Amino acid sequence: LQPLEKETAMTKSLLNGLLVVFACTAWAEAAHRYLNFPELVHTSQAIVDARVGESVTWQDEHGVIHTEIAFEVIDLVHADPIARSFIGNDFILPLPGGTVDGISMGVGGTPSFQEGERVLLFTMLDGDRYWNPVLGGDQGVFRIREQGPSSPPLAMRTSGRGITAITANRIQQSPYVDHFEGSVAVFQPLHDMSPAAIPADGAIASTARTIPERGTLMTLATFKDHIREELQNNPDDWDITVQLAQVEPANPATQADTPSDEPERHVPPAPPHTRPVKGPPSWAVNPTGSQGADRGSSPICICGSHDLTIDLEMVPEDWWNWNEDNWALWCWNQWMDIYRTYESWGTFGADNGWNEFGGFPSNSDLSDGGYSYTWGATTLGVTIWWAGSLCDSGSLNESDVFFNPSYNWTDNFDNWFQADFDPAPYQPTTIHEIGHVFGYIIGTSGGTGCAETYDYNRLTVMHSLYADIVETGRGIQSGDAWAIRNSYDDQTSIISLVDLGCESYYSNNGSLTNSTTDKSRYHAGESITFENIAVENMSSSATSDVRVRFYLSTNQNITTSDPKCDGYVYWNSLGAENWSVGDYTLAAPSSIEPGTYWPGMIVTYDGDNWTSDGHGFNNATFFASQIDIRPDNDLCSNAEVVTSGNSYSFTNNGGSTDGYPHLDCGNSGNTAYNDIWFEYTPTCDGTVTVDSCDDTDFDTILAFYEDDGVCPPNDSEELACNDDSCSVQSSISADVQAGQTYLIRLGSFSESTTGTGTLTISQTDSVENDTCENAISRGNGTWNVDTTCAQSDGPTDITCGHDTIFKDVWYEYTAACTGTFHVNTCGVGGVDTVIAVYDNTSGCGGTMLDCNDQSPTCSSYPNTSTVNVPVSQGQSLLVRVGGWTENNFGSVQVTFHLYEGAANDDCSDAETIASGSHDFDTRCADTDGVLHSDCQWDGQTYNDLWYRWTAPCTGELTVSTCDIADYDTDLVVYHDSGSCPPDDSDLLACNDDGPGCGGYTSHLTATVFEGQTFLIRVGGYNSSDEGTGTVLIDCEEQCVGDINGDGTTGVDDLLAVIAVYGTTDPSGDVDGNGVVDVADLLLVIDAWGPCV
Repeated sequence: LQPLEKETAMTKSLLNGLLVVFACTAWAEAAHRYLNFPELVHTSQAIVDARVGESVTWQDEHGVIHTEIAFEVIDLVHADPIARSFIGNDFILPLPGGTVDGISMGVGGTPSFQEGERVLLFTMLDGDRYWNPVLGGDQGVFRIREQGPSSPPLAMRTSGRGITAITANRIQQSPYVDHFEGSVAVFQPLHDMSPAAIPADGAIASTARTIPERGTLMTLATFKDHIREELQNNPDDWDITVQLAQVEPANPATQADTPSDEPERHVPPAPPHTRPVKGPPSWAVNPTGSQGADRGSSPICICGSHDLTIDLEMVPEDWWNWNEDNWALWCWNQWMDIYRTYESWGTFGADNGWNEFGGFPSNSDLSDGGYSYTWGATTLGVTIWWAGSLCDSGSLNESDVFFNPSYNWTDNFDNWFQADFDPAPYQPTTIHEIGHVFGYIIGTSGGTGCAETYDYNRLTVMHSLYADIVETGRGIQSGDAWAIRNSYDDQTSIISLVDLGCESYYSNNGSLTNSTTDKSRYHAGESITFENIAVENMSSSATSDVRVRFYLSTNQNITTSDPKCDGYVYWNSLGAENWSVGDYTLAAPSSIEPGTYWPGMIVTYDGDNWTSDGHGFNNATFFASQIDIRPDNDLCSNAEVVTSGNSYSFTNNGGSTDGYPHLDCGNSGNTAYNDIWFEYTPTCDGTVTVDSCDDTDFDTILAFYEDDGVCPPNDSEELACNDDSCSVQSSISADVQAGQTYLIRLGSFSESTTGTGTLTISQTDSVENDTCENAISRGNGTWNVDTTCAQSDGPTDITCGHDTIFKDVWYEYTAACTGTFHVNTCGVGGVDTVIAVYDNTSGCGGTMLDCNDQSPTCSSYPNTSTVNVPVSQGQSLLVRVGGWTENNFGSVQVTFHLYEGAANDDCSDAETIASGSHDFDTRCADTDGVLHSDCQWDGQTYNDLWYRWTAPCTGELTVSTCDIADYDTDLVVYHDSGSCPPDDSDLLACNDDGPGCGGYTSHLTATVFEGQTFLIRVGGYNSSDEGTGTVLIDCEEQCVGDINGDGTTGVDDLLAVIAVYGTTDPSGDVDGNGVVDVADLLLVIDAWGPCV
C-alpha cells in the first residue's frame, strides 16, 4: 500500500462524506512481543537509573507532536557506544505525543513519566524516534520505590508489581502490591475468579490457584547485579535487533504462506455513509478499569468507542493476510456485531478520517504517510487512533493498523509455535490490534485512559505476544468478551452466545506461563496433576454443567478418541464472562501404552451430552510440553523378570535414562539412553545370550550386570555390553551361575530415539556330566543329582518308554569284582525317570545292555527305575539317567551297588583270622549288620565285611584301619554268641573316626580274655563309603582287673571298682567303655587271682 500525503487523504474523505475537522487527540497502541530477561538486557542500547526532569513539547510541520523528556543520570548501568554519545550527566529521551495549542497526540504503550520520579529504563537511544523507545513497551520501565534511608530502593512495575526472582531467563513478578508492612509487601488477592471445578467420576482432586498474602521483593541493587551479570554473556544470542538483521522477510504482500485451516468467514461490507462526530459514550466506564456491568467483570480497562459500524479499509484481497484480517474482524463480531469492511483503495494515510489496515509499511512509508514513527525491534504491530476527547468525554474517529515488515510472518500455528518469533504469529497479533481499534486498553502518554502494561491478572488477547504458549489467536478470552459488550451494548444488541474455552497457559502474576504437570514421567494408572488449567466462559449468560475432561494424545490434535484420564471435573454453573485457574488430579488411563504424549483437555457443557459450543476453535487444547508414560520396567528398581527360552515384546517409548554412563560398547559412546531393565536369575550354570535382533525398529544398546543389590549397577557389576551385533541391534553373551540374579539393560544409541522390539533370552546350560564324553566316574553308593539343567542330547536307542532319555546325565562305573551291578532311582519319587546301562569297552556309542522306565520294586513306582546287569571284575559301564519326557527333571537319587562280591560279605561267612594285618576290599560288599545306637553318628556300618578272631592273650585288643584305608571306615567288635548278625547284647566296642587318624579312618581297643572268640565287622560310615585298606588286629598281654597294681586281682580291686561305681572314673573303668558299670565288676571277678 502506498502512503498518502495529508492533502490527498483529505480529498479521499471528502469524496465519501462530511470531512470532520476539529481539535483531536491522536495516540497509538502497540503489540509487543514478550521479552525475557536476557532479551531485555541485550536488546537495550542503554540501561539507566535516572530521575525524570523537565519536558519540552513541540509540533513539526506535518502536525506530529513530539515530547522530549530530560533525565538526570543516577547510575549508568549499561550503554553501547552509540548510546554513550547521547548520555552525559543527563540525557534526552524523545517520545511521540503531547499537547500543543489545545491539540493532543499520544502513543499508547509509551510509559508516562512524572517529573521528579526515579525510574530504571531499558531503552533505545541512538537518535531515531521510535513508536516507543522503551523496550517492549511498559516491559522496559521500572518505577523505583525509594523507601528512605533504612530500607533499600525497589524496582516496581507500573502496574504495582515487584520483582521476586529471575529464574529460567524470566523476570518473576509478584502479585499486585497493596501496601507495605515494613520491608514486607502485602499483596492484593485474586479478585473475581470462579472457584476450581469439582472432581467427579474417578477424578481425584482439584485446587483453585492462589497467590501468597505477602512476600519480600528484590531490591534495586540486586536487580542491577543480575543485569551486570547477564551483560557478561554473549549479546548476539539475545539481542533482537541483531536477530532481525539476519531475517530476510518475504514481500509481505505476496509471501507464500500456509492458509489457515479455518473456513473463510467474510465480514459484511460497509455501506457508504457520512461519519458524524460522536458524543460522549453512553456506557461511562471508569478509565481506571472498574466495572459497571452485571454480566461479569474484568480488571482490564476500556476507554473510548466508535460510532457503529466500525468500517475498515482492507489490504488488497489477493494479499495472503487479507483473509486473516477478515477472520479476526469476523471473530470479534461473534460477540458484538460492530465491524464492516471496505475494499482496498491501495493507499493509507494519517488523520484522513478512515479506519485502515495499512499492511507492512517501512519506516520511510510511515514517514511519507505523515506518521513520523520508526519501528522498534520488539514491536510487532501498532494501532493509531484519532479522537476528539478521551474516555468519558470523547469519541474515536480513526484507527489505523500496521505490522512490522522486519519480521517474517505466518498464519500457521505449527510454524510459529516455539519458533522464537521467526516467523512471527500473525493471527494473535491481529486479534490484539483489532481490540485496540474498538477502544480496548487505550490511553495517552500523559496518563489519561488505560495503561497498556501487558501484565494483567487474567487472560486476555491484550497481553504481549508469546511464541511458546499454545495460543492460535482463533478466539478471544472471557475478559475480552466483557470489554466488547460493555463498550457497545448501548449501540447494538448483545449476541446470545454459548462459548467456552480452555487454555494450557495462565497469567502468572502478569506473565503468561505454560500450564504443567506435576511430573514429566508417569506409569499407566498413576495420578497426574494438571497444574494451572485456565477455563473461561465467553458466553452471554451463565452456562450449566460445564465439564473438562483430560486426555493424553500422540499428537497435538486433542479429540475424544484419545486415551482419557479417569473421570472429569465440572461446574454446576459457570457465570458469563467468568474464569477459573486451578490444579486437577486424575489418574492416567490404566491401559495406555508406554510412549510420549501431549496432555490436553476438552471443555463441554450440558453434562453427559458432551455438548460443544458453536465456536469449537477454543474447546480443546494441548500442553506446550509432552509427558512420558514410562514402561513398567523403566527404572532399574522395577526390572521385569525374564526367563531363558522366551522372547519378550518391549518398548522404551517414554523411558528415562537412570543407568550410569559407564558403558564401552563399540560405537555407543558411554551410555544407553531411555533404558529399560530386565531381571534374570538362571536355574543352571551356563552361558546366557540376550539379543534385540528380531522385530526391533531402532538402534539399541544392551548391557549385562551382576546384581549385587545396587540399583542402577556400577561399573564393577558390568559383565558385558554391545552396541551393534545384528545390524544396529545388539546381542550379548555371558557366563552365569545358578541362583545368581543378573540385570539386563536395554536402551537407545541416541537420546532422541526410542521404539519397540523383541528381547530374546536363551541359555546353554553347563552340567558337568551332561554328555557321555564327560561322564563322571562313580563307585558303589547313593547320591542326589539335579537334572534340571541337563540337555536332551543322548542317543535315541532306548527300548523302554520313548526312544530317548530326556535331560540325561552320565556316569562311568568299573566293577571291582564279578557279580551283578545294580542301579536304581528308588530314593526320590518326584521325577519320572529312565535308566540305561551301556558297555563302555569302546567308549561312548557302545551297546546298550539294559534299560528301565518303571520298576515295581521301588516304593515310588511307577516314577522310579531299576536296572541289574551281570558284570565281570574290571568291566567298565556307562550309566545314563534322565526323565521320561522333556518336562521330567529335577532332583533324582541314584544308587549304585555290586552284589555277590567278597566271600566274607555276610556275617554267616565270616573269615577266621589271627592277629596281624589283613587286606580288605568292601567295594563289592553289601550291608547286613544291624545298627547300634551306642555307636557314633547314625549307628550303622555300611558295606560291611566280617572276620572271626579268638583272643590269644588276656589283655587289650586293638583293631585299627588308622591311616591304612582309602575311605571313611567304621569298626565294630562283638562277642561271638552264635547269633548272626549279632545285636546290641553282643556289642563289645565300636569306632567311626579314630583319634589322630586321617581320612576318617578308625581305631578301637577292648579288654579280652584268652580263648574268647569275637566277630570283627569292617565297613563304611555311610552307604557310599566303600573301598580298600588294611585292618590291623593285635592283643597285648595285661593283668586285667589289678586296680592297685599288686600283681593279684582280688578283694581290694573289687572294692576299688565298687567305690567309683556309676561314675566315669577311669581307675574303675576296666573295660574302657567310659563308665564304671556291672561289666567292670564281672571282668574283675573273671580275672580273680594272681596275674599270669
